[in-house]
Amino acid sequence: MTRTRARVRRWGSSLGIVVPSQIAKELRLKAGDEVVLEID
Repeated sequence: MTRTRARVRRWGSSLGIVVPSQIAKELRLKAGDEVVLEID
């Protein structure tokens, strides 16, 4: 499991979370991938 902090940002009329590039590389994420978020 990889942990990081991210700030929720306004994205048009929605909200979004940006995955830091280093984490995206480590997890081999690409546009269109589905992820599961665990929120405290």
